[in-house]
Amino acid sequence: MKIKIIFSLTMIFVLVTWLLFIWPTLKVELEGSMVYRQSDFREYYLLTPDLLKEMPRISDDYFFAFANVSGQVIFISTVTFENTTVTSDIKKYLRSRGWVEQKNCHLEAKCWQKNGNREVLSVVTNTRENYVRVQIADSPNLDTYYAKNPE
Repeated sequence: MKIKIIFSLTMIFVLVTWLLFIWPTLKVELEGSMVYRQSDFREYYLLTPDLLKEMPRISDDYFFAFANVSGQVIFISTVTFENTTVTSDIKKYLRSRGWVEQKNCHLEAKCWQKNGNREVLSVVTNTRENYVRVQIADSPNLDTYYAKNPE
């Protein structure tokens, strides 16, 4: 009897701990989006793609965001660097990872794609508001756009 109680309490503890750890993911599913900083460990670890985690920090003032648009049809991950419009380090980084700048873009931005990867990366430079936003979008619809508009 005592073993059953200890086992049950252990299982409850494991379940609660697991739910607390994945809460950011569940919250995004419910709310559709989330803004967070690198210091928000769980959100950063669970929601940030490696490409954005390893991206050069071109400003000391930056934040991340994740959105699940149209019920899991499009996933968008972003990092926004404030108080800068210099993108040369980002371009070097993307090229070193095999990304190629595209001639056409579905946004007012510079779009990048990697061969064999359906994700589209865009770099938005806003000189008026003084920021750079790097966005990764993953959607089957973007494949169709870029198949019609190659580099």
